[in-house]
Amino acid sequence: MTSLADVVAYWRFEDGTGLATDETGQFDGELTSFYTSNGDAGPEGWSTNVMGALIPLSGAQNTGSIRFGGASAFVDISNSQDMLLGSSFTIEFLVNPDDPGGGVPVFGLSPINRLYTTLGWDAGQLIWWTQFQDQFSSAPADLVQIGEWQHVAFVVEPTEYTIYVNRQIQFNGGIPAGGEGPFNFPGSNTTGDRTIGDGFRGYLDEVRISDAALTPDQFLIVPEPTAISLLVLGGLTAWFSNGWKKRRRNFQ
Repeated sequence: MTSLADVVAYWRFEDGTGLATDETGQFDGELTSFYTSNGDAGPEGWSTNVMGALIPLSGAQNTGSIRFGGASAFVDISNSQDMLLGSSFTIEFLVNPDDPGGGVPVFGLSPINRLYTTLGWDAGQLIWWTQFQDQFSSAPADLVQIGEWQHVAFVVEPTEYTIYVNRQIQFNGGIPAGGEGPFNFPGSNTTGDRTIGDGFRGYLDEVRISDAALTPDQFLIVPEPTAISLLVLGGLTAWFSNGWKKRRRNFQ
């Protein structure tokens, strides 16, 4: 088993309130400008719509997500703590998108350095647009299913990045010249410097940032496992119980 990296931040959206607790305790967020704290009754807010009742890697209960209605609502994760990602890291999340139209942001990190990702249509094709510093890169997003839950991972290395959808490679290519890291974001209390879902449409859940370029066997989710995969997952869960917490920060 490949050793896992430290978790830089991990928002599970289990709070059921206007808060978005970071499991590391470093980057607790708030649901900003949401119409309601109950996304099951209104267009935005905390929701019980989830991909599954358990997170396969950890076995943790999964009861909540955030529903976004495409307005100005977002999860603000800006604070005085430096967020140090370096040149190799992974941002993964669960997503159940509504029709994104011309483009909806999934996450955005600043100041000084910049890292933003948007999902949208372009000439009839679903596309990821990612801003690396002041450079932009587009990648196909045809593996993404509208109105369904899926796991997405952006794996960034010093000169290239890979996008996975349900552990399948969607794209692998170079980071545009001038857009390379390191991606280190100094602490900022300015609302909106670090966001999740600023204007997104649909559901987001289990947003985790790790400080290394993870491989698919290290991702949070293994969607719709086969019987053989279930055996593997059982081993992962047992390994998690015995060793994972020793390798990562203590989230208790």
